[in-house]
Amino acid sequence: MIEIKSTMPSNIALIKYMGKSQLTSNQAANASISLTLPHLTSTCIVKENESNQDRFIVDERTPLTTQEQQKALMHIERLKKHYQADDIHLDITSYNTFPASCGLASSASSMAAITKAVVTLICQKNAKPEPETQTLAQLSQLGSGSSCRSFFGPFALWHGDQKASLGCPINIHHRVIMLSSDEKKIKSSEAHKIISASQDLPQRIQRANKRVADLIPALVEGDWSAIKNLTEADSKDMHWLLENNGIYYRNAHVTTCFEKLKSFMQQKPDFSPITTMDAGPNIHVLLRDFDVPYFDHFIQTHALSEVLA
Repeated sequence: MIEIKSTMPSNIALIKYMGKSQLTSNQAANASISLTLPHLTSTCIVKENESNQDRFIVDERTPLTTQEQQKALMHIERLKKHYQADDIHLDITSYNTFPASCGLASSASSMAAITKAVVTLICQKNAKPEPETQTLAQLSQLGSGSSCRSFFGPFALWHGDQKASLGCPINIHHRVIMLSSDEKKIKSSEAHKIISASQDLPQRIQRANKRVADLIPALVEGDWSAIKNLTEADSKDMHWLLENNGIYYRNAHVTTCFEKLKSFMQQKPDFSPITTMDAGPNIHVLLRDFDVPYFDHFIQTHALSEVLA
């Protein structure tokens, strides 16, 4: 019996996609750019079983809800149909190294890991060559849109059918200030449905696409100031869009943390972190080598012990 283990990274979008042009294929309404996070990963283990069905083996480290299991099983059925491998039945285990469903893109890394593991097993079972990264990313997108970016790095561009890696000369450190690990009340998939029908979306698409066009040369040139301005503007823009449509992730804890960070930065004018938030109440922070000691001091000063690094 073949057993395959695959581990894939999460990602945090600097220019975010919110809303879909095609819900069934998870086609993003706008272009996006993300930073790949190799320190926040999901692992999927798949092996053949002798039953007539696929079975999810829930790992105690990150138990999946029934809804999440059903979504994954539907995606696995989709993959098997694509490769005409309906006769293969699997036991699936999936777990993360970080909290799920709280704005850290666990669905992206877990769907990428599931896709890679299942496709690898099917190809090995049927003695077929494994697909190229572009194909894997396209297949993974059908299960979770943002998962397609997890196949590229250190930065990933997703624009329509185009998915590509982008580089940057700056050594960038990523941290997450964990203000809540609770499961968010409105999942990203539901937020996408709401925003996809919003009258606010067309103008948001234009703004996001313009920022993508501006961010690409900023990354290539290592222009930290431009990267910071574009990233933070887009994060605020996306959350304005969400809040204007009744979806709130920026709670009182988030506001207080940003106020503390702003005050600290006024005292340390050389400290220039980049902050952004995904669809959840936790703050992602990007740092240069120079910024790391300042950030560590900020965390110690304000007793913010819950930091993912």
